[in-house]
Amino acid sequence: MRSQAEPKEEDQRWKPPTAGAVKINVDAACFDGQGTGWGVVARDQNGHFPFGAVKRSRIQWNPEEVEVLAVDFGLEMARRRGMGEVEMESDCQGIVQQLRREERRETEVGLMCEDVRIKAQALGLVRWYWEGRNKNRLAHKIAHLDCNWDSEEVWDDNPPQVLVPLLREDATGNFATID
Repeated sequence: MRSQAEPKEEDQRWKPPTAGAVKINVDAACFDGQGTGWGVVARDQNGHFPFGAVKRSRIQWNPEEVEVLAVDFGLEMARRRGMGEVEMESDCQGIVQQLRREERRETEVGLMCEDVRIKAQALGLVRWYWEGRNKNRLAHKIAHLDCNWDSEEVWDDNPPQVLVPLLREDATGNFATID
């Protein structure tokens, strides 16, 4: 018997974007005393993988700042590929609320969100979504992948082999290796 607090299997699956849009899941990682990382994974309504990326920096940012930088990195990847309709998904609810203008803060993070919003307007149609960690597992995993410091790795159309089973698990909700 499943407890009420335990999510149903279908509640953990990645949900495709609306037709014609690309969903970009982003996440950030803070590595104590070492630096920070960003993970980005994009998929269309059929689950096709147009791109993914990981980026690392030795700069120590606070967790909210890194989440904004992950969103900014995802938008930059979409801009480089000429994508105009994007559904941006993050597991950082406070950042999504600021990007949607549900909440506005006169802080460094608030100003960073304002910059991201301006960049998004130049891109085209961008919709902001919050999803819990269960639906953002792949971006979380990518943010923690090994990558040289102060660099980025980008994969177009063909994900690296390490991500292939993770993409499949994310779509099916069968999480043998993502956690």
